[in-house]
Amino acid sequence: MLIASTVGPISTKLLSTARRAITHQLCRTPSLPSICIRSSRSRVPYVPLEPTQTFSVPPPVTVTFPRKTVEKTLSVPSAREERSKARQKRDRKQSGEEQAGCASHHLQSGKKGKKKKKNSAVQGNKVSRRQRIWDRVEFSEHCSGVGPSTVKAENALAEQQLKDHTFSFDDHLQEGCADFVSFTSMDGLPEGDREMNLIHIIERSTSATDVWQAYTELREYYDQSQSLSAGLLALHHLHRVIRVLSENRPKTRTRFIRLLDVIQFLQKCGGKVQLHEWNALIHSAGRGWRKTRVEDFQLVMDVYNDMVTGAPAGTTMAGSIYDNAPLQGKPVHPDIITLTSILDIAARTLHAPSIRRATGLLHDASLSPNRFTHLSMLRYFISTRQLSGVRSTVLKMKEQGLELGIDGLNACIWAYSRAGDLEMVRIIYRVLRHRIWPEDKRAEVAAIMRQLKSEEAIDIEPHLIPDEVTFFEVVQAMAYHGDLLVCLNTLTDMLSAPHNSPADPKIYADATSAPSSYPSIMPAFRAIFLGFAKHGVTQTDPSAVIRHSTLDTFRSTRWNHQNLLSLFEVFMGRPECARPSRSVIYWIIVAFMKTSMHDPLVIRDIWIRMEARFSGPWGGRENRLQRLRKMIFSNEYLHPPTSPQPRKRKVHHRTRM
Repeated sequence: MLIASTVGPISTKLLSTARRAITHQLCRTPSLPSICIRSSRSRVPYVPLEPTQTFSVPPPVTVTFPRKTVEKTLSVPSAREERSKARQKRDRKQSGEEQAGCASHHLQSGKKGKKKKKNSAVQGNKVSRRQRIWDRVEFSEHCSGVGPSTVKAENALAEQQLKDHTFSFDDHLQEGCADFVSFTSMDGLPEGDREMNLIHIIERSTSATDVWQAYTELREYYDQSQSLSAGLLALHHLHRVIRVLSENRPKTRTRFIRLLDVIQFLQKCGGKVQLHEWNALIHSAGRGWRKTRVEDFQLVMDVYNDMVTGAPAGTTMAGSIYDNAPLQGKPVHPDIITLTSILDIAARTLHAPSIRRATGLLHDASLSPNRFTHLSMLRYFISTRQLSGVRSTVLKMKEQGLELGIDGLNACIWAYSRAGDLEMVRIIYRVLRHRIWPEDKRAEVAAIMRQLKSEEAIDIEPHLIPDEVTFFEVVQAMAYHGDLLVCLNTLTDMLSAPHNSPADPKIYADATSAPSSYPSIMPAFRAIFLGFAKHGVTQTDPSAVIRHSTLDTFRSTRWNHQNLLSLFEVFMGRPECARPSRSVIYWIIVAFMKTSMHDPLVIRDIWIRMEARFSGPWGGRENRLQRLRKMIFSNEYLHPPTSPQPRKRKVHHRTRM
């Protein structure tokens, strides 16, 4: 198929000129024979212009088509072509005139000994038909300019060839005629053209899996010919693959290996790896595992060394194999995003030497840290329970005029929670809650804000409101430390708070669908059930009984069985409640075991209800839930054997020497 990029609709005059130009190029003759160029859509005959008539040619339009398609089209003659050739030969014998055979010169293959014109415009192109690489035909006043494609020209015309609208030519050439296919879009590509469909996937798809599969299949064309110009895969397609792989989540180790492979192939083809692509590779090198290790940070530094030295990606990681390999590219200088990514990965390792190495790179580069650089250090200080480091980092951000943001406030809430300072957690959440549900005591809230700004250097901007992470952290902090009343009030606020904008669709590009509700309440319920498993008591209090319909009628902070049962009814009654994880189910059973004094009837009833509601059973044969289920429904658990009286412990008296 011949693909050409154009802008706007195609006029009738342009179509006529295109038909005449293509026929002229195929025939290689100054004059057009009286033949019919038929439309593959309408099949309406077209009468070409006479040689004496003049016409104006529109601006040049670039036509790009693959080599294999043209060779296949020009190498298989049809029965009509054979009859046309015989008729032309008979006419020449009768008239005695020698005419240059134009159509048969291009449409007939496998025939040797053909006469060539000495003054032909394509006399210099003496390569065989199988070796020709026809990538572009430029329509000019004389319809000339056929030649092989190069990588440099491909890069220059990358943006022009990727326009939304294209018009294509059918690959059926009969009797020297070109069947013209009307104006189509990229979505209307023929199913048989596998290579074009793969290119279409790379250009349009946002799925990392689909783009990677299309890329691996297109790599076969390069492996056979060792040239990008032999196929349709261009350098801008490789940049597109890198962008899709780097933007999709989750960040797995497989994603890093794929990204490294595409970047290595881009460098092999003579392309230049941009700075943001190096940053994506560095970021992926330190992710992929549940816990970041020191080895992951060393891998990040290997990629960073390849970037700053101009070596191909993966050279330092390979070790002594490429020690003497020459440098293929120019060094790329890091920016603050590069160094922030390295610092963030070092902070995840909780390794002090790695932190010092990352901060040393930032100091040597003489770059001012941005907001995310300080937030990366906050993560390290929170994980190591250094509250003084959290306060110093917040103070530095205030001195540099950087906004703390809602993610910075969430980090401070979690830092105070891990330090056991629940009063700071309550007052920060109270100020944020005041932005959604204003309180009557405005003066008291203003005094709290001044106290936070003067004592803790925490300046809460007027536009900040709590997000789902804020609610989760407050619920988890209060449940862990045993404050049930504040915990349940925060859960009520989260359920009644206005939903924010949905998450970025690129995050869920590989998923079947985006989350049905926003935010998800499952982490909050898990934290509360875990609190019941930790602080649960067996005593009952009639005043602590609550209604099943709401959560704001709790009048007791005791973690008893009645409150747990009421919370469980709310948990089971939510229609949009997602399928709980196995961890949530486990802690629900443990909480009921602790508050009901291991009552087998109560625990069996809870298990049966959850199994019917959430499509149990869960886990494999050796999973702890299966072992727990086997224990709950056993006869020994229903009728435990009476244990004998404990034996008295013998006391061994030591003799003094």
